[in-house]
Amino acid sequence: WEVAGAGSGEEALELIPGGGFDVVLCDIMMPGIGGVETLKRIKERLPHAEVIMATGCATLETAIESMRCGAYDYVTKPYEIGRLSTTLDRALERSRLKGRVNQLMETDRVKSEFLASMSHELRTPLNSIIGYTELVIDGVYGPAPAEQTQALGRVTASARALLSLINDVLDLSKLNAGMTTMHP
Repeated sequence: WEVAGAGSGEEALELIPGGGFDVVLCDIMMPGIGGVETLKRIKERLPHAEVIMATGCATLETAIESMRCGAYDYVTKPYEIGRLSTTLDRALERSRLKGRVNQLMETDRVKSEFLASMSHELRTPLNSIIGYTELVIDGVYGPAPAEQTQALGRVTASARALLSLINDVLDLSKLNAGMTTMHP
């Protein structure tokens, strides 16, 4: 562990902008800003950080208030070094996992945006291909030989199948984005 120490809540809050803290051990009773208020401010500035509250005079009220404000755990003094070490390890692992989850969520968001954007970009020219092909088949531009009409019919069928796949991708990206609800 790389450790930074502070003698008060104010000093701790001054360290936050420069340090990428994953775990904070914060005492309930500190000079200046109290531990619970320091906890709140730390969670505002470092929402991913896990804060372990420590106290020598534990009460149920301070434990509940700490947990309600976002504390990961609550330990009492005197510390049993093995328990403290285990709690710090678990808090660090949880902080790292939260960071990984955030990365995965961002990757998923970018993927969904890409799929939605790409699907829209493919639909427009595909609809034009279908439309103009059907105009030729319908003879709007004059009669077409039967062989051409058959070939254009296959082009239209293939384009419609591709359009259906693109629409499915769009539906999937809408589901992932929470923009559509499923009704079985």
